[in-house]
Amino acid sequence: AVAEALGAAAAAGMSDSVRLLLQCGAPADGRSRNGATALMEAAAHGHVGCISRLLAGNADINVTAGAGCLSAFHAACLGGQRDAALELLHARADATARGGEHIAMTGLEMAKSRGSDDPTAVAVGKVLRRWSREEESAQLLHAAELGDLPTLEKMLWTGAWRTLEGGLHQLRNTHLSHKAICGAYLAAARQCHSHCLPLLLSSVGKSIEHRQS
Repeated sequence: AVAEALGAAAAAGMSDSVRLLLQCGAPADGRSRNGATALMEAAAHGHVGCISRLLAGNADINVTAGAGCLSAFHAACLGGQRDAALELLHARADATARGGEHIAMTGLEMAKSRGSDDPTAVAVGKVLRRWSREEESAQLLHAAELGDLPTLEKMLWTGAWRTLEGGLHQLRNTHLSHKAICGAYLAAARQCHSHCLPLLLSSVGKSIEHRQS
């Protein structure tokens, strides 16, 4: 009964009731008759305030329910609840987890199923791309500090293709920012990894050309 009350309050967006129920001992991850937790109900209905209350009450952000193993993040993305999806994402919901009874999809894929221009899909995709770039930049910096030339080559150049004349043309990784490449160059220089500097200097130049094109 307590779990049902908490789920109902979360679904209705009654954040004060959610807080009081949690204070009175309601289990944050208690399940209603349909198997959903209060966090899933709040996410499905887009109630960010209730999501915050539940997470503060130690609700499990990645717990799943049903045959499709859907999480609160999945529920928000399926329901087109952009703000709820972003709140969960910034609280470190697992964006790589897949759910769905027939076709297993990530939350982003679920949002995109309503159209690539869906506001939830656009917002979630933007955050995930930014995080991916930040992680890649951190890896580049680490490789430069270690003087790890093979890793630098792998990260800075995505591959090569043979021209009609028989020569090789390298394809630059344009996902890395000019700032990240310059930072890696300075890191390698500070550590006196001279064997890495020609590659990084060339990449800095190519990055400038890309910015000006």
